[in-house]
Amino acid sequence: MKRAGFTLAEIIITLGIIGVVAAMTMPALMGEINDRKAVSILKQDYSILSQMMLRANDDGAVAALSSHNDFSQMEYVFKNYFLPYINTVETCYDTAGCWSQNITKKLNGSNATHFQAGKVGSGVICFSITNGSNVCLDDYSTEEAWSDFGVKIDGASSDTYTLVVFVDINGHRIPNVLGRDTFVYVLRDNTLVPAGFDKNDDELRSDCKMSGTGNFCAAYLEKNGYKLDY
Repeated sequence: MKRAGFTLAEIIITLGIIGVVAAMTMPALMGEINDRKAVSILKQDYSILSQMMLRANDDGAVAALSSHNDFSQMEYVFKNYFLPYINTVETCYDTAGCWSQNITKKLNGSNATHFQAGKVGSGVICFSITNGSNVCLDDYSTEEAWSDFGVKIDGASSDTYTLVVFVDINGHRIPNVLGRDTFVYVLRDNTLVPAGFDKNDDELRSDCKMSGTGNFCAAYLEKNGYKLDY
């Protein structure tokens, strides 16, 4: 009487098929896990920074920022109005160290404007928060808030300005790409809104794809249920 069972060849073929299927599905599965983690951290960062802004502005932070490109004033306002409402691991006052040394890229692969190695622009305050994200604050004219970051501010002119917030959700680690691990927010009417907030859906979709800049991906994600589908 013959005993039922699998031959060695059949076992090897079956394992080979399982291996092929795993090789095909694991990258997609890991990508989905990483996307969910990225979205979770971004939401957390946005909540932390929004609360910081609201509390600081209740104390008069915006009113205390009375001049543009005045770093000594920016440092004073940050230390006295913002810092009490956020836990930082490290703070860098216009020095490198709280942002990746790699130049941040656009989604299309070109170098992103506003960024330098180790910080975002000049005359900036950067800090690392307890969940591992890096943040940089800089002041921009309200005209630039619209032209560069897609946020309209009432009474915008070259004489008025606002704060722009850059967030890298995984700190110093790669990829350092706008729309993937780096996102931009703008202070409007004492509230932090995502860059691209006043752009229409077609403009957001055009910017937040692999041939775009990625500047408006924070707004794209917020309006599309935080789906990293680009």
